[in-house]
Amino acid sequence: MARPATATRVEFRLLGPLEVLLDGRRVPLTATKQRALLASLLLHANEPVSSDRLIEELWSGSAPQAAQASLRVAVGKLRQLLEDDGHALLETVAGGYRLQVEAEQLDVWRFEALVAEARRAPARRAAQLLDEGLGLWRGPPLADLPYHAFVQNEARRLSELQLAAREELIEAELALGLHARVVPELESLVAEHPLRERLQAQLMLALYRSGRQAEALEVYQEARRKLMTELGLEPGEDLRRLEHAILTQDPALGAVPTATAGQDSMQPRRDAVRRPWSQRRLALLAVFLLAGSSIAVIVALRHGRSSPPAPPVPPYSLVAIDPRTSKLTRIPLDWPPAAFALGTQTLWALDRRDQIIARIDPQTRRVVQSTGLGIAPTSVTIGAGAIWVLGSDQGAVLKIDPAYGFLLRTRHVPLGNASDISIGNPTGIAAGGNAVWIEDGASSLFRVDPATGTVTRRLVLGSHIDGVAFGAGSVWVVRGTPPMLLRVDPRTAAVTAKIQIAARPGVNQPFPIGVAVGEGAVWVLNGNTGTVTRVDPTLDAVSATVSRVSLDATRIAAGAGAIWVADADGEAVLRIDPKTNRVVQTIPVGGTPTALAAGTKAVWVAVDST
Repeated sequence: MARPATATRVEFRLLGPLEVLLDGRRVPLTATKQRALLASLLLHANEPVSSDRLIEELWSGSAPQAAQASLRVAVGKLRQLLEDDGHALLETVAGGYRLQVEAEQLDVWRFEALVAEARRAPARRAAQLLDEGLGLWRGPPLADLPYHAFVQNEARRLSELQLAAREELIEAELALGLHARVVPELESLVAEHPLRERLQAQLMLALYRSGRQAEALEVYQEARRKLMTELGLEPGEDLRRLEHAILTQDPALGAVPTATAGQDSMQPRRDAVRRPWSQRRLALLAVFLLAGSSIAVIVALRHGRSSPPAPPVPPYSLVAIDPRTSKLTRIPLDWPPAAFALGTQTLWALDRRDQIIARIDPQTRRVVQSTGLGIAPTSVTIGAGAIWVLGSDQGAVLKIDPAYGFLLRTRHVPLGNASDISIGNPTGIAAGGNAVWIEDGASSLFRVDPATGTVTRRLVLGSHIDGVAFGAGSVWVVRGTPPMLLRVDPRTAAVTAKIQIAARPGVNQPFPIGVAVGEGAVWVLNGNTGTVTRVDPTLDAVSATVSRVSLDATRIAAGAGAIWVADADGEAVLRIDPKTNRVVQTIPVGGTPTALAAGTKAVWVAVDST
């Protein structure tokens, strides 16, 4: 039954964090169970939902004995929040509850209706409708409820619908002759979804119509390579036909005349509307920073050289080092990164204080998404089809969707309680060889099945385990007593080599604290001797020792043609040439480096300048 015209306007939003608005005012939903209850009712809006089903979804099969009473209390509180003008949206029905929602009150239904209408409309009208529908999105759907299975399933469905709508919007814009405008967006989408052939075809066509035939063909070759490498498949017939048409310059592909300002009467797209404002904000920020710097210089001149200068960097930041020029680009943060992992398209950074993981675009150097974890994270790695986060205090490992940042699973690592084994907190994590590997900071290495999240093997490796990495087809673990690098076969989870990290004459026995694989070797960071040991993985033997690194080195990474070491005392990153095994450069970063990752185009450093 429709509500009176004078009734309060109620809106429910699922396309982003869960929100309820009453006449445009956000209703506070502070309790997680309350938000989960509302989400479940909204996903079954206008349908009766049994109490048993709600309990199953809210408590994920681990409901307490008082679950029925707790559910009634939660329903009562939610009903009070949603009731207005004597009209109760949340009704009690036989065996459960029903939430009455009208079509225009739920953003998911409005989005789906706009997309459905767009599919029946001409290109110009379709583009307007799709742009309006995509404008309803505020982020990943139900992003603040990552732990509930029923939410994850719906979130994946909605994200797929969003991507399909973006494809259809691009299709409409191609039909309108806006091929040059859609190229940057398509390049970004193809990078995120390299196996999605419709996006590849759209990018090829947009490039071809923009006079970039060679680049269009390069897109096809890259798509074919990825399909063959990852799936063992050739591109589909449509993509192959398009490549042939481009090669023969088929007139059927003929460039649509580019729309002019007079011809294109569409409203600007969301990104086109927002970008100028972002540029204005950046410009204002730049003016503000320049003015602040000038004022600081004037104050310093007035008060003499002894006056303290303004802080050179924000309290926390991420620094990207260009490996070719050593130029630094800084991303200011208001939280301290604990660790991060670098993928092909994304940098994932952990915030232990606020218990979140942030996704950072290495191209734009901006935080594009934050996801709550519910644990204090310590380590993160990428591999086995997911992002894996370790929380040492709780002994939990989290699995995160690499495409959307959704939390897929939470598992606790059983560390055991054998009296003759020193059990510590898990501190290191690596992924590779169809498994996830966790070292416990004491004596053990755990093998976790990425499909089930269960521990399938535990290896007791000795005292003071303090680092794990994957590379060169093996798992590598360092231990301190005695100093040693252990090689583990990922298929059998058996130790296949024990490589002694011996002391040089007149030098203290090394104590390994980190390991990295890359640039043709395995590199072991020794925390007490200021050295890095190079190990040849083809011989399972030490091949060199890099001396005079730092007695306060804390992190090591390999990539971008070099080995990189974080020097806490010197507030710098050291560069080691793998050809000469010497430190060739010291790069000041303006604070204490707390995390380190090396990619092909940049070396990333977390900096604490407090």
